[in-house]
Amino acid sequence: MVRYATAARTEREFVQRNLHLVCCASAGGVDSSKACAAVFQFGSDMPEDVVRTAGAHVRTLIDSGLRVDLIADDDETMGRVQASAKSVLNVAGVAVRTDMPAHSLAEKIARHDAGQRPRADLKIEVAGDREPVREADKILFKRAFAHCSRIVLEELTGGLSQARVFAVHMTVHTSNAGAWPQPDFAKLDGRQDRARIPQLPRICG
Repeated sequence: MVRYATAARTEREFVQRNLHLVCCASAGGVDSSKACAAVFQFGSDMPEDVVRTAGAHVRTLIDSGLRVDLIADDDETMGRVQASAKSVLNVAGVAVRTDMPAHSLAEKIARHDAGQRPRADLKIEVAGDREPVREADKILFKRAFAHCSRIVLEELTGGLSQARVFAVHMTVHTSNAGAWPQPDFAKLDGRQDRARIPQLPRICG
């Protein structure tokens, strides 16, 4: 798991559950490729770098399958978190707690299944000179098609919603036969009021 300024007293509970802690107390680059969870711990000092880190990375962490917890030491601190990190609290999948017992947090994280790891080097192409896939959505394809080395997205039109639907032509990583004969399908809903679900975007196989 990735740890963002988590209180030192909780470390023993995580270690007892074979969780390796990495402290990332800055808004710099975050490597979550081997993590299962991220914890943002807020004490009375309310460090701004933790707030910035949460704002910069929470959506990507959730889309990568990680469990994300925002923990405040007390009610007063939670009120300040709600004022300073409102956009983060509104992200679907973020768990917000006040003074959560270390053993309870560690147990929930230990039981969390982060799902399929994204394939960082997956090549994503959009056919027919259509609109490129947003950077924020690429992680979903990298998880759903982690068994591929390359995918070509053919956008399907004619739907009534604002969602983008694609036929996904796959080149399987271990195959020398070229593109898979039958495409898979993926659906991305760009509506702002729709929850960003950290599941695979495949709608049928």
